[in-house]
Amino acid sequence: MSRSTAGDHLPRPFPAHAMHPGVQCKPGDDLILFPARPSKAAKLAAEMLCNGCPVQGDCLAWAVKHSPRTGYYGGMSPAERRKMVAA
Repeated sequence: MSRSTAGDHLPRPFPAHAMHPGVQCKPGDDLILFPARPSKAAKLAAEMLCNGCPVQGDCLAWAVKHSPRTGYYGGMSPAERRKMVAA
């Protein structure tokens, strides 16, 4: 039986910083970070989880670089990240 580690819940490839011991997202948070349907409640839940995380900036930078089409990274949705890059 394998043990779960931080980052196991993220899609592959996942950001290397997801293995940071202080990361706030944990296995089981995929329902928050990868909701079935985007909504204001989903956005708020992701922001609450990501705000204050020691790797929030690294997570967001990874998502901007790799452009995953789904999921909240660093508390931002794919649409928000696209707007940020376009600005």
